[in-house]
Amino acid sequence: MGNGKIPPEWVRTILIIIIQLLALVVWGAILDTEVGNHIDDLNVHMPLSETIQTFVPRTEIDVRLLAIENSLTRIESAVGVIKQ
Repeated sequence: MGNGKIPPEWVRTILIIIIQLLALVVWGAILDTEVGNHIDDLNVHMPLSETIQTFVPRTEIDVRLLAIENSLTRIESAVGVIKQ
């Protein structure tokens, strides 16, 4: 080691580290691209406004059904009054 040469083990280790870092950078770039494409895919991720329009909350459906039921009750009473 005192002769000014870099030991071959160090060269191998440094090359392995550089190769691993390059592989990590390439993998990260590929992952960023795939995740970006996945997020932008509207078949997988709908915007919130479209999600709300598609999936109406159960409470809203219940309120509408109750309103329809009340309307039918009023119509039945009106028909009963007309028949008399």
